[in-house]
Amino acid sequence: MSSYRKGPRPLLYKYEEVKARALFMNNSRTVIVTGFDGNSVEGFVRSDSRKDRYHRTAVELERNRITGGTCTCESVSFYGEPCKHMLRLRNSAVHIGIVQ
Repeated sequence: MSSYRKGPRPLLYKYEEVKARALFMNNSRTVIVTGFDGNSVEGFVRSDSRKDRYHRTAVELERNRITGGTCTCESVSFYGEPCKHMLRLRNSAVHIGIVQ
């Protein structure tokens, strides 16, 4: 059974607030990975609608599929399912090889 926890209303972070926490950051600074443990990945994913603002995002993975997680975006708060920020974080984690 999936477990998508609804986060608080949109809570956004500035790049300056998150860059020091980065373990990995892609070239376009859209995804910043701040932690991983087994099949869980945490980080910040840049908002498409708000310039230079980031959503705090975490995903739980099983065989590269999202089985749970959180995001501070409106989509997760409203729909309670994976959002594009979760997908971007998962894709980056798989691309750099921190989860398999």
